[in-house]
Formats: sequence, C-alpha cells, structure tokens
Amino acid sequence: MALPPQLPSDGSSMAIRRSLKVAGAEHPPVARVNEVRRPDGSILVVARDISQELEIRNTIINALIAGGLLCLGAGLAGALGLSVRQMRRVAQISDEEPGELADQINALAALAAKADIIFNNNWEDQGQRNARILMGILGANAIPP
Repeated sequence: MALPPQLPSDGSSMAIRRSLKVAGAEHPPVARVNEVRRPDGSILVVARDISQELEIRNTIINALIAGGLLCLGAGLAGALGLSVRQMRRVAQISDEEPGELADQINALAALAAKADIIFNNNWEDQGQRNARILMGILGANAIPP
C-alpha cells in the first residue's frame, strides 16, 4: 500500500478528504491520518474516520444559525409590536390632547405675557402636525414660529 504523497513524516497529522474508497460507504470518508516512523525503519500509519464529527459540527452550526434567525425574527416582531403601540399612542395624542392642551395653555396665557410650547417629535413629523393642530385650536392667541 502506498502512502499519500502529501502525508507529512514529521509526526503531525492531516485530513484526507474523500480520497479513500470504502466498500458499501455512501460517501468516501474524511480521515485524520498520522504517520510515525518507527526506530526499526517501519512506518506506522494511524487513521481515524472523522466524517461523523464533521456531520455533528455541521448540525451544530445549522442549529446555531436557525436559533439566531429565530431570535432575530422574535426581536423584529417585538420591535414591530412596540412600534405599533407607539404609533397608536401618537395618534391618540393627536386626537385627544390638543383640545385639552389648548384649555390649559389659555389658562396659563392669562397669567403670563408669553408662553412657549414645545412638541416632542416622537414619530416622523407628528410633532409638527400636532403643533399646527394646536395653533388652529388656539386661533389668534397662537404666534407662528
């Protein structure tokens, strides 16, 4: 039997991929091979089939990828849920609060010479839209920016 020409003779091991023919095997095995030169001049070759180890490694990698994708999907679903909740809150503020704010602002305006109102821009241009709605409600009391 001839040794593979690329097999190192320094005692280190190497993998031989799909080059060995084994009767009855579906795929040629991947083997880890180590050559040792004996003091009497003979060569001892030890080989081990590592195909199952590679299959286990691939299974673990696939499981990690699937788990990562599952976590990513769950995170995106959670973010979407929180985003929808925030958008509903902004819409609720748009529908309910400008009238209530206008009453409070008019009450404060009677006590002060000038009042500045600042809207938080939570979603896109919602702050600017709410400011325009409030200015419409305040009417002549509102001074444009």
